[in-house]
Amino acid sequence: MSVLLNIFNNCALALWILVIAALGSRYFSRWGELSLYRAFITVTCLVYLAVLACIKLSYLVLFINITLPIGVALLIWSLFTGRIHLNYLPILFFLIVVPLALRILFLAIETTDGRAIWLFQAKMIYFYGQFSRDSGLTEAAVAFSHLDYPKLVPCLGAVSLSLAGFWNEYVPKACLLVLLVGFVLGVARLRSFNPILRAFLILAIGPLNLFQLSLWNAMMDGWIALFALLGQAFLIDYLYGKDVESLKAGLMTILLPALIKNEGMVIAFLSLFVFALLYLTALKKSWHIEVSFRRCFSLGTLLVIVDFLVWTVHKSSWGLSSQYQINNLDWVKKVAERLNLHDIEAIYIQLIHLPQIDSLALLVIAALVLGLILNRKLKVAAGPELLFHIYLPMITACLYLGVLFVIYLSTPHLLSWHLVSSLPRVALPIMVLMVFALQGCCTLLLSRFTTQGEQMVCRLIELGSRCRIRN
Repeated sequence: MSVLLNIFNNCALALWILVIAALGSRYFSRWGELSLYRAFITVTCLVYLAVLACIKLSYLVLFINITLPIGVALLIWSLFTGRIHLNYLPILFFLIVVPLALRILFLAIETTDGRAIWLFQAKMIYFYGQFSRDSGLTEAAVAFSHLDYPKLVPCLGAVSLSLAGFWNEYVPKACLLVLLVGFVLGVARLRSFNPILRAFLILAIGPLNLFQLSLWNAMMDGWIALFALLGQAFLIDYLYGKDVESLKAGLMTILLPALIKNEGMVIAFLSLFVFALLYLTALKKSWHIEVSFRRCFSLGTLLVIVDFLVWTVHKSSWGLSSQYQINNLDWVKKVAERLNLHDIEAIYIQLIHLPQIDSLALLVIAALVLGLILNRKLKVAAGPELLFHIYLPMITACLYLGVLFVIYLSTPHLLSWHLVSSLPRVALPIMVLMVFALQGCCTLLLSRFTTQGEQMVCRLIELGSRCRIRN
């Protein structure tokens, strides 16, 4: 019984957000099929904002403990009365990721990043009782914890600890269930993936662990990669279906990694930059793509931006800054010193060759070239949606690779140590986005082979009709 109670306490935050989002989505039915996902991310950002606003964790826990049973009762009543209808695809996906959820709940903190950064900061916030500079988040003695990183995960971890009422090596990891539930809800509503591909994606990150993302170990690079993929997929959904709700979900999801880690802010900026660049190119080529920038903002997007700005104000007032200072001459000198064959080769081997990014990039380029050759041969123009599907993740991954290359050139640490200690996890977003681009290339090839097959069938039918006329 005590074990079940501990499991419930660990899952309480994710369950509460899901229940509130499900009830809220009923009143925002105009959001369409994405209402539950958008409501879930919105409530998550509200919890983060409440902690950033220095509200005492005991008050938040009291509020959650009071509203959770009421919310569950209202949700059950709404399901029985038909006011809220179950969708079985998300439930199926949740069943698929149960092994991953169990690893989050029942495996202790194993990685250095989890123990020294995210969950360590959650521990400091929890024991102080609220988010404050006095909790130790500005102390020079804990500078190893990257105090300038965004605080979404530490704040959610502190709330999870407060709900459980104690600290150990398991409880703070429960905050990762919030990210997992949000991702599954988003994938369940994608249109650029058919249901089989969506199920395979869930299997790949869950039981199969094909990408080696270490999602249960509090390694945030894997979560950044997944939400970058999800955000770009929502934008491509919009181009396929012209659904403004997909555009709103895409913008909100692309910005979400900026609340997780500094690298997530870079990927968010690059994704929006590449999307804007491709959009301007589409306009120049007179492609019929309509992006209503007035209607693309939503409450969730606004909260993500507000959360980011509030943390930026805290960080500035507390005097926290990144270890990579790019606004002084020392940074330029350091980059110039490492512009030699030995260091460049070391970065290439660790960053590109060992994670097999070079092989993956060649495969994507080969598939893309073959698809474009078939387009010209068949005289069929690839639709803008399909080209966005390929170019958006591919160009974003290449630009992010360039940013990482410059970062390693300017690292204040010993280059060999920094490469070994941070790779290949830092390259995970590049690998995931490249695989997404490869999926777009495969879609292009399959559509062209289908077109070629249809043309051959039409020719055979025409030839057969001519033979009948002659006979």
